[in-house]
Amino acid sequence: MAISFRSVDTAVAGFVGVQSLGNNRVLAISLTGVLRRSSDGGSTWSSLGTLPTPTGGTAPLTVYELWAPGAVDLVFAYAESTIGARKGSLFKATTGGDSWTEVYTGVVEGGI
Repeated sequence: MAISFRSVDTAVAGFVGVQSLGNNRVLAISLTGVLRRSSDGGSTWSSLGTLPTPTGGTAPLTVYELWAPGAVDLVFAYAESTIGARKGSLFKATTGGDSWTEVYTGVVEGGI
């Protein structure tokens, strides 16, 4: 799938993770957890809000990873709180990024 970034605005251009969801759909996430999705290969983007704050953590977040293992609409993201105690969480979406479930809480030393 070819992803077009010609019409990407400055917010999407600063995103740290971009993943194909299949069927010409693309999900992007910023360093602070802002989510955007395209249904036309990246020509236009819509806002999906932000990734939830990890349990026991406080916003803002630092997002370290976004990945889609190949199943349509299945996406994972790992983020940590950046204020106070370091709290990290692994989030899972089976809806292409519309809603997220926290599936792991705790800091992953050395990354994922």
